[in-house]
Amino acid sequence: MLLLFLTEMALACCGSFMGLEGAAAVFEGRVADRQYREFDEGGRTVTAAGHKFEVRRWWKGPGGEEVIVWTDMVGVSRSTDLPPLATGQTWVVYAYPDGKAQLWSNQCTRTTREVEREVAELPAPIEEHRYPPLELPPLERAIATGDSRWVEALIDDQKAYANSLLIDGMAIDVAIDHCDAPIVAALASSPKAWWRPRGRYGWLDGCETQDQKVALIQALAASSLHKAVDTEHELARRQGRDDIIRLMELARRTAAPQ
Repeated sequence: MLLLFLTEMALACCGSFMGLEGAAAVFEGRVADRQYREFDEGGRTVTAAGHKFEVRRWWKGPGGEEVIVWTDMVGVSRSTDLPPLATGQTWVVYAYPDGKAQLWSNQCTRTTREVEREVAELPAPIEEHRYPPLELPPLERAIATGDSRWVEALIDDQKAYANSLLIDGMAIDVAIDHCDAPIVAALASSPKAWWRPRGRYGWLDGCETQDQKVALIQALAASSLHKAVDTEHELARRQGRDDIIRLMELARRTAAPQ
C-alpha cells in the first residue's frame, strides 16, 4: 500500500508541481476511510491525517486497488490543506514527493472532485479497476451523496448522534462545501455540533447563486452554530466586505420566523 504524506517541505514547494508531468502519482479514487499516522519531526511527534482511497483508474504511479493519501496535520490549520473528504466521495488525486520517499497532496495540486472534467483532460489510463460495493451508514451516505432525506429520517434518532460524524465537525464542513442547506440544518441541530470557518469566507464558495448562499447562511444562523455566523458578520464589517455584509443582512431579513 502506497503512503502519501504532507509535510512542510511540500508546502514550501507549493505551485511547483501541478499536472500529470510533474506528479509522482495520478489516479481517480473513492474515499474509503480516514487515516492517521504519528511521526517524528525535529524531535517532536506530530500526527498526519489522510484518507484511504479505492482506486478506479491510474494515469501515473505504482498502481493497485488501494492507496492512502496524507493531506493535512491534525490540529494545524493551513490554507493549502484539502477540504474535508467524506467517505464515498470520488476524487482525481495528484500526488507529489516530499523528500522522504513519500508523497502528499493538497490544494496546490490539481486534486479535485470535478472528476468528469478532469478525466476529460487526461490521456487514457494505464490501469483500471472496478469499485467494490459501497456500504455506508445512512448519515455518512447522506453526506457523501448530498441526499438530505437520509438526515431528515435520522435526525430524531439519538443513536445516530452517538455513532456518526455529527460530533466530529467534519460532516458539517463537507455539507457546507456542498452548499447543501438542508443537510447543514439537520447536522447543525445537534447540540454537539461544532464548526469553525476556514477563513476568508471560503465556506460560501461551494454555492453557485446568491439564493444558495443566503439559504446556507440561514441554515447556520438558525442552528446551534449561530455564534460562528455572528463572528463572520463582525469580521466582514471590520474588513469592509460589503458583499458578505449584504448577503448576511439579506439572510436575516428573509429568514422564516423562529
